[in-house]
Amino acid sequence: MRTGMDRLGFEVPAAKGRRMCLEKRQFLTKNAARDFSIKGVKHYDNSVQQPYRCGLCGKFHLATVRKAKK
Repeated sequence: MRTGMDRLGFEVPAAKGRRMCLEKRQFLTKNAARDFSIKGVKHYDNSVQQPYRCGLCGKFHLATVRKAKK
């Protein structure tokens, strides 16, 4: 079974890999990422973030949810 960046089937440049994955906080589960986001909203007035599974590392990261323009 392929793991990590080998799963993609193509090479990822180092700069792009850092920006897409390595510079972001990583969580083992979706619930851990969600709980971290909720804590940030409650205690630090951070913006709402949505967990997603990373295609590079297979772990979860958080993406900021942008408000729709009216």
